[in-house]
Amino acid sequence: MSKSNIMRARCEFLFGARLSGGAGYGATRHTHPFWQLEIVRTGLVRAGAEGRRYDLRPGHLFMIAPGTVHWFHYLAKKSTALTFRFGASGIDVPWPASHRERTRETDVLGEALSGALPPSGDPGRVARRLLDDLLTAAAHLFLGGGADERGVRTSELIEDVERIVTARQGRPVSVSEIASELGRSPGHVSAQFRRRAGMSLKRYLDRQRAAMAARLLTYADMSAGEIADRMAFPDQFTFSKFCKRTLGASPREFRLRALHGRQGG
Repeated sequence: MSKSNIMRARCEFLFGARLSGGAGYGATRHTHPFWQLEIVRTGLVRAGAEGRRYDLRPGHLFMIAPGTVHWFHYLAKKSTALTFRFGASGIDVPWPASHRERTRETDVLGEALSGALPPSGDPGRVARRLLDDLLTAAAHLFLGGGADERGVRTSELIEDVERIVTARQGRPVSVSEIASELGRSPGHVSAQFRRRAGMSLKRYLDRQRAAMAARLLTYADMSAGEIADRMAFPDQFTFSKFCKRTLGASPREFRLRALHGRQGG
């Protein structure tokens, strides 16, 4: 992959925490529409993603793509880690999960992320910008590739679709509407998008809309009905069905899980 393609990746910090636990601590199989980065600080953490197992030691970095089923299990008497959830653009054909072993570069990145993350509460504007930049640097590190990684690539079509979807702010947009705005036929746009992105355009649209729903449920001081109205769902029942299909939980269940995650990682 060319350097210019790698440099298109851009990350937005959503949540971060310092985790600590003994043997048996961890998280059962789950998925979410965010990117996730784990940095093991001490101990030994076993992780699983899409049928693969990873033993993560101090200094190891582990990145998980949205929609990937994954789990964590702490094996040492005491293990500590940093966890970050973030949005990203410019990463169009993600691998399900990947890890990087400890190097001087990962040590520097880990220390910088740890220093930018406040002990408690949300980071201020300056710290949030720094976290955005550091997470982008982490994405660039992973996008550099490796023996077991799938390639990541961008294209003008994908960028055009991303621009249209972003402008909708979670409101629905159809394949036909995208094709019309781009001056192409729906069939051509769908076929070209699948070839370049490795997924159907409909799946991508659902994933992006689900990501917006998840962000609002996690961070916005809005009721589920207000979120449904903002995202132009016809009613709250339809919004709930969409959340169950794409997020695996009703709006209320997802919000409770997100609250638990923010409190305990």
